[in-house]
Amino acid sequence: MTFNSRVFSVTKEQPSLPYWRLSSFYFFNCAVLGAILPYWGLYMSSLSFAYAEIGIISAVLMASNIVAPYFWGWLCDHSGRRISIIRLGNFIAAVSFACLWMDDSFYTMVGLIFVCSFCWQGLNSQFEIITLNNLTGRVHVYSQIRLWGSVGFIAAVSALGWVFESQPLTYLPIIVLSLLLFMWVTTLLVGDRNASVRQQANTPITENIRNPLILGLIVSVTLIYLSHGTYYGFYSIYLAESGIDNSTIGMLWTLAVIAELICFAVMAKLFHRIGIRPLFLFSVVMTAVRWLGIGYLPESLVMLAACQLLHGLSFSVVHATVIELIRQHFGDHNQGRGQALYCSICVGLGQAVGVGLSGWLWDWSHAGTFYLSAAIALLAGAIAWRWVYPKTLESAI
Repeated sequence: MTFNSRVFSVTKEQPSLPYWRLSSFYFFNCAVLGAILPYWGLYMSSLSFAYAEIGIISAVLMASNIVAPYFWGWLCDHSGRRISIIRLGNFIAAVSFACLWMDDSFYTMVGLIFVCSFCWQGLNSQFEIITLNNLTGRVHVYSQIRLWGSVGFIAAVSALGWVFESQPLTYLPIIVLSLLLFMWVTTLLVGDRNASVRQQANTPITENIRNPLILGLIVSVTLIYLSHGTYYGFYSIYLAESGIDNSTIGMLWTLAVIAELICFAVMAKLFHRIGIRPLFLFSVVMTAVRWLGIGYLPESLVMLAACQLLHGLSFSVVHATVIELIRQHFGDHNQGRGQALYCSICVGLGQAVGVGLSGWLWDWSHAGTFYLSAAIALLAGAIAWRWVYPKTLESAI
């Protein structure tokens, strides 16, 4: 893949960009997700956890993001020591996950997964600020850095799909721990160019939230992530029950993230040529189509592959849209809490409710749970149609 030379240029106005150090964090961060999302449900199933228990633990993994991002955002904005807090939090995440070796019972796993996710995923929004601080005047490079997260996810999913064809799932915890430690090491290699500037929130964040565009965006994106709950919690189990082997399941997850990677690589061009609003609305509709296809024909590899290709729209476009609108509307003084609001409400609350609801409904109807996800995505589209209407796209992206 060829990157524009502007990424690595050095001028008095634009110091050299730590491209690979930033990209490495995203790589290992999403590699952890690539190990957990497709296989942790299967791992818990191998430990004889009930579907409801699997749903609860998966929901806890997401639910920690309801409080954690805003807590970390407040702490980082007021302390001015963002990168130091990120390093400490990621170290605690690795230590807490390592404690699963002492006891993998249900209640212990609930507690340790909560702590791990609180300190790991809860700080992801703050690393977004580190990245943006290093991209002063080069915001268009963001997607080129973020796509390495997709590469990490693909590497983990595809490699582990092959590994678990011949090796037991009991190796999964040590693999996840290793990836968490690698991610922590990458935080030691990155600095924050604005570390000496303590951010003061002169404008209350409530003024940002009262903006109808932002309020509509938060509600619609929360519903979109809620609709993903069935996918993140039970997609692999659904396919395994339909007779699909682990390596094929891994390939399908990989295909989704390849689509995600491609979309991130061309996101700036898509926004300029199509526009935020039409691209966002189209992506929401395709999200509903995706869930309908998975629910209707889980035995068809062609249908499943087509639905996985839609991940580039249902995740990448949605994520990039939110990041850009927060950058535009929250200002430097509220960036930390703006990103945290997205991670806590939209991602954390949305996914936690979605996974928990799916675990409760799963015994009722597997396909019906995916159909409900499609209906929720359509509701998100209706809200976005009414409120998410940015007038222009700033040229910086």
